[in-house]
Amino acid sequence: IPPKQLQCSICHHLLQRPVESYGYFFCNNCIKKYIRQHINKEFLKSSSVKNPITGDPITEKSFYISPFMSYIVYRYKLFLLNDCVEEYKIEQTKKNMEIGPNQQEK
Repeated sequence: IPPKQLQCSICHHLLQRPVESYGYFFCNNCIKKYIRQHINKEFLKSSSVKNPITGDPITEKSFYISPFMSYIVYRYKLFLLNDCVEEYKIEQTKKNMEIGPNQQEK
């Protein structure tokens, strides 16, 4: 589970193509889908779509791509990858020690 700051405020997964509005981050596709779904529902009531967090009126133009958050998410993914690689190396070393230097796995 990613840290809360790197989670989409809609799907709660790691941000994908993060966009920002009023200090809140969303996946680009999540917020576009949210707006489209609510435009269809709210259109009959002639009311604007509301930000899922703040309640402020929003449109797709209310959001902008966040290069900074994209970079933070990228660095987080690298951190996870490095952590996995190190874990794999440790496991391989343990296996090699259990097998012994003159024996091979069958």
